Amino acid sequence: MSLTLRAWLSALLVFGLTTFMVVHASRPTAPAGRDAPVESFSEARALPVVRELAGDIGLRVLGTRGARRAEDALVRTLRGIPGLEVEVQQAQGMRFGSWALDYRVRNVVARLPGQSPEAVLVSAHYDSPPESVG
Repeated sequence: MSLTLRAWLSALLVFGLTTFMVVHASRPTAPAGRDAPVESFSEARALPVVRELAGDIGLRVLGTRGARRAEDALVRTLRGIPGLEVEVQQAQGMRFGSWALDYRVRNVVARLPGQSPEAVLVSAHYDSPPESVG
């Protein structure tokens, strides 16, 4: 076998192994089950909530029955997590721009008290636009 052919085969082998390692390393990890540690995200615990919000409840437009059902479902789920303090805040106001907007919102707030004065905020919305279940 010629030196040039060996060099090309060696380069091809190195390229193939490198490609395999990159593809293998970038695969997502397997979803965590319901028995995953409580401090870890678990698809098995989250999926029923997503299915309830998007499937069973459906549209969750601000101020509708669907939004209230979503709020109730989230409060019920969060209160089932040991150590969380859960409350519903009500806020209202007016916003002026090229037109006036009078709004009333309800926020589900969950706090996990800790030992440090530092805090981490995780924020999400549970409403949906009129044309989608979110």
